[in-house]
This record gives sequence, structure tokens and C-alpha cells, in this order.
Amino acid sequence: MPDARRKKRAHSGLRKSGRLDKTQWLVSSMQILDEYGVAELTIEKLTAHLGVTQGSFYHHFQNHAQFLRELFQKWLEDDSYAVGEALAELDLPPREMLREALRQINEYGRAHMD
Repeated sequence: MPDARRKKRAHSGLRKSGRLDKTQWLVSSMQILDEYGVAELTIEKLTAHLGVTQGSFYHHFQNHAQFLRELFQKWLEDDSYAVGEALAELDLPPREMLREALRQINEYGRAHMD
């Protein structure tokens, strides 16, 4: 395989079979969100980043809304622990703990919005 194709495959996150699984789509989406913000997370930019067609996106997700729901669920599974760890160090009553959790999530969102 020529070096250029090998590099593109490595960059795109493709498996040896050349196919992405749903988790790889979601991980790449999280990377785009972290690096570029919400406005840059479009189907067109995601598929270009992965080096695949938009048809491949629709093979894994019925529509953009389903994709966003699954992406949010992945974020909850992968990244919400950071909020939990930060809160665990605080000695607050439950209502104040909830307020602080929402504040931290909101702060994170603002930092990653365009």
C-alpha cells in the first residue's frame, strides 16, 4: 500500500477492513467537538475528517438527531466522570452539589462553543 494511503487510513481511524464502527464515529465526533467546537460538527465535516462518504454515516445513524443523542450518551459515559470527580472533592449539600454540577457542565459547554 502506498505511504499516502496508509497515512490516510491511519488518520481516518479506519480498521483494516476499511470500515468504521459506530464507536469510531462517535470518538471522532468528540475529537472534532473538543478541537473545533459545536459549529464545526457537521455530517460533511465529520465524513471528510474520516475520509468516508455521507452514505457511510447513514449506515450507522438513521438521522442527525439519532447521531446527536448517541453522541451525548457517549459523552455521559466517557467524560461526565470528570465532573463527578471534581464534585466528589466538595462537601456540599445535595441541592448545592447539583447546582455546581450544572455550573461545571455549562462552563464546559461555553468553552467549546463557537
